[in-house]
Amino acid sequence: MSKRLEEIGSAIEKLEQLKHDPTFTEKMYAIEANFEFLNAIKTVPRYINWLLTKASKLDSAKLLELTDFPVPEWDIKMHKRLIEIERRDRPGLVKPIVDAVVDEFAKAGKDMIVADLGAGGMEVDRQVAIRSAKSSFAHKLTIVAFDKSATTREIARENLADISAEVEIVETGILTQTELESLRKKAIKKVLIIMATNDIFDLSTSFPEKYFDIVYHSLFKHHLDKREQEKFEGVILNVSKIAFEFDGYRSFFPHLLIQSAMAWSSPVFLNGTVFSMLRYKNKNDFSQNVKFFNNTAHYLHLK
Repeated sequence: MSKRLEEIGSAIEKLEQLKHDPTFTEKMYAIEANFEFLNAIKTVPRYINWLLTKASKLDSAKLLELTDFPVPEWDIKMHKRLIEIERRDRPGLVKPIVDAVVDEFAKAGKDMIVADLGAGGMEVDRQVAIRSAKSSFAHKLTIVAFDKSATTREIARENLADISAEVEIVETGILTQTELESLRKKAIKKVLIIMATNDIFDLSTSFPEKYFDIVYHSLFKHHLDKREQEKFEGVILNVSKIAFEFDGYRSFFPHLLIQSAMAWSSPVFLNGTVFSMLRYKNKNDFSQNVKFFNNTAHYLHLK
């Protein structure tokens, strides 16, 4: 049996365990959808048949990706593969959000505090930090990366290792305004990254209104359900002066086919790629101030 099929089999076994766990009763639709997907991707013909006959009929509001379940192994596989792709010059997946944040910092002409909500493996923050550190800007930048997952904290720590000589990196737990200001005063380098574990839905109680110069999030919002998205938007509106939202839009052809081919060797990453696409909004669902990037089927929304 190939390593790929072994990985699929292992994922099916773990889903079977979740299926019999009473705490996941309300997520049974998502579990069954993942079962069907994993069985379909065992061969190319079965996967194509699933795409043509099943994919578009799934209820996107009830879908969950494998990484939405509490299985650290899936988080690690997904994020490490995603970081590999985000680091590539082509297709330049996260370049739009990195450019947006760095450009705002350049235009501001002052010290800034920015926040990344649901920071994950922190590749966006890494690129923002290193570009700012190497720039001619005289002002200081503080990047606060909020993510309460211990698994992604470990992934992010490893991902940031190669910039630790140029950027100051501090890890903490639940960050307060007082601690943040203290860390900023002590910082020696031009760019400071603070990794914090605050619940992003509670940030309005920890920081004053419009405290952060920029709040951004990348490939994150589609993981939230409708109620969570509304609450998330309220928090961002409260704590940010401006905000950038970066995520994907639905495009079955040609993007889903191309992305499927690129992700085929990694079942967990393929699952995230395909189920994300199924959960994305259509282009015509967006309002103003949105820029679309047709090479990758992603968008940047200024708020």
